[in-house]
Amino acid sequence: MPFGVVQHYSDREARDAYVGSSVVHPNSATTVERTYVAVESMARDLPRFEEILGTPAPEPEMGTVIMSLMSVFSLGGMGLAVAEPRGSGPTADALQSNGPGLFQVLVRARSLHDAQRVMYGIGALVPAF
Repeated sequence: MPFGVVQHYSDREARDAYVGSSVVHPNSATTVERTYVAVESMARDLPRFEEILGTPAPEPEMGTVIMSLMSVFSLGGMGLAVAEPRGSGPTADALQSNGPGLFQVLVRARSLHDAQRVMYGIGALVPAF
């Protein structure tokens, strides 16, 4: 499974100064909380993630919303979840339609109503609050 990591060699303050003030996204997204990568086999693929990330994998746990066994690496302020499906759900659907790889990104938003409005505007499935 192809997977690459980009390492920044400048510190966080230098990157923030270069980018400038934070941009307000139309859906009010502010930060990435967690990303999810679908794999066919945790036993086979998790060691590769450990090697690339340079850290042991956290103990796998059952993700009941995405119906998968997942190991969530903590990368600073966000998580990278490596997920193997354990029933029908988002992970299995992603593997079936797109193969292994990134399938979900969770972001923190300032306003759920702004996010809902943007999702409705682009024809996405809109969560009810």
